[in-house]
Amino acid sequence: MLFGDGKLIGGRRYRGDRLAALRQVTHPRELPLAVVPLLFSFQQALEGVLWLRLSGDGEHSAEISVLSVGFLVFAEFLWPTYAALAVLLVEPDLVAGACSPLSPVSGQFFRSTC
Repeated sequence: MLFGDGKLIGGRRYRGDRLAALRQVTHPRELPLAVVPLLFSFQQALEGVLWLRLSGDGEHSAEISVLSVGFLVFAEFLWPTYAALAVLLVEPDLVAGACSPLSPVSGQFFRSTC
């Protein structure tokens, strides 16, 4: 129960940070990077609800499945690709000299172009 409650508190806390990051955007290419705190707060809230459902009596199996898939989409797909692409938009010079992978997914692209 402690894990779920803490994740929900963390999810609420990061929502305030997302507004600060969005206010700092001066160019449209910075927007994907500024949205990271918003996505992180959503992931934390998702994980918090998942922990609460897992600690329950087991009658929420359909919700647990949906929440688990949602969490895995964040962990296995969104963060490795989105974070790398958001940084590349802010720092376009990284593409020119990028022979080291930034993530497992984008690393394949960079290895083939080096």
